[in-house]
Amino acid sequence: MQFNGGVVQRCVGIVADRFKAKALRNLESENHWMVNLSCQFQGFNSLIKDFGKQLPLFRKVAMNCLKIANFFNSRAQLRAGFEKLQLQEHETVGLIRVLRENHFSDAFFGKNFPLIFPTIEDIMATVRALQLVVMDDSFKLLRSQNPLAREVEDIIGDMGFWNELEVVLSLTKSAMTMAQEIEPSGISWSPSSPLVVFRRAGDRGSIVSW
Repeated sequence: MQFNGGVVQRCVGIVADRFKAKALRNLESENHWMVNLSCQFQGFNSLIKDFGKQLPLFRKVAMNCLKIANFFNSRAQLRAGFEKLQLQEHETVGLIRVLRENHFSDAFFGKNFPLIFPTIEDIMATVRALQLVVMDDSFKLLRSQNPLAREVEDIIGDMGFWNELEVVLSLTKSAMTMAQEIEPSGISWSPSSPLVVFRRAGDRGSIVSW
């Protein structure tokens, strides 16, 4: 393996076959300033999943957001009023994003938290429209007939829910931002990729390969 002019400290980065485990372990142990970017990148992505698996707050917020999204997305008689308020308050119109497997179920498994994140983002993005739509006469009529409508109204009217939602969004976006900053520039990486990337902490530049 050749470094820049034989001087290891001048090496900005190394792309290596991750199955050469011994060589990579030696590099890490002998050069502590090297950072395994792919491991750190995967670590932050795993952290986001762990939020959903380990923290009850994340599960609670995710389930409530799915309940709200599925309730409004599946009722055409409410959508017209909701979309009018979306346009009025947020200058945008559309269904709340929900992945296909979550369309008709509030069931939530922590490992799927990253898949539910778009739903959580959309709920926060339409907060004012949601708070206004539950005051509409059509919703009040449905509320008198449907226990689920009352439950959804209680969630939307609870300021504690919105505070918790803000916390979940903030923590998740922070982890996602750090993962994006760590991801090696110009390299396509996935958990199944045969590449491991090392870079000297604080350095930016081209990647040197072996």
